[in-house]
Amino acid sequence: MKRKKVFSSVRTESLSEMVVEQVLEALFAGQLTPGQFFGTEAQLAQTFQTSRVPIREALSRRAALGVVNIKTGAGGGATIGSGDPDQFATALAVQFMLIKVTTKEIFDARIAIESMAAELVAMEASDDTIAHLLELLGEVEAAERAQQAELSRAILRFRRAVVEASGNRTLIALMAALVHVLY
Repeated sequence: MKRKKVFSSVRTESLSEMVVEQVLEALFAGQLTPGQFFGTEAQLAQTFQTSRVPIREALSRRAALGVVNIKTGAGGGATIGSGDPDQFATALAVQFMLIKVTTKEIFDARIAIESMAAELVAMEASDDTIAHLLELLGEVEAAERAQQAELSRAILRFRRAVVEASGNRTLIALMAALVHVLY
């Protein structure tokens, strides 16, 4: 049985961009999996039939986004990243700032995220989760008599806990991004 080639040669003006495009296509097609060894620069240069320079550039661009992890030295090479929700949230928050998302848009998104998260929590929360949320709600009530800053922190802890209790990683990452922008 002959194995299907995952990648093809990249002979264009922007070699590194073509490598990046093929890596992303393979990742989205499920041909690459988190933690999978991707190759050394020399191996990848041979795979893509190009020099190591565009490979190095392509790998560094993807490493900055967490798509690949690069280990240097003996036994080194690139592996497919495992995903980092905090890195994703920070990058998304930066993009929100760069496109000048308004405070109203952020609050609208936060309300949508919290509403969906609360619905998920209401359907599947354990007794321990509910007890934890009630404890945080008690902190909010206690903070009402404290300074405004403490009240804001208590409310934020409660809201984040509701989203985290939903177990929905997308909602959790989006909420983290919004918190970066707001606070």
